[in-house]
Amino acid sequence: PLGYVINVTEWWENDDPAGTFRLDIGVLESGITEEMYLEMERLIADAKPASRHLIGLNIIQDITGYMYTGGVAYDGDIITVYPEE
Repeated sequence: PLGYVINVTEWWENDDPAGTFRLDIGVLESGITEEMYLEMERLIADAKPASRHLIGLNIIQDITGYMYTGGVAYDGDIITVYPEE
């Protein structure tokens, strides 16, 4: 269920409380179920040192697709031309 993005941010990198960390985890387009989320939390708790505390878990889902955009501008002046007298 995990994608390619796994980023660990330690407490000293962004002035969080000492001994804490944050995780950014990428998932596939289909997302994750609650069971997968709970298993992910269990794996993180099992792998992290006891002195470290997880304070942020960011689940990132990238969905590829096409987005069409467009724009238009319209400008003009009205000019009246009179014959020479």
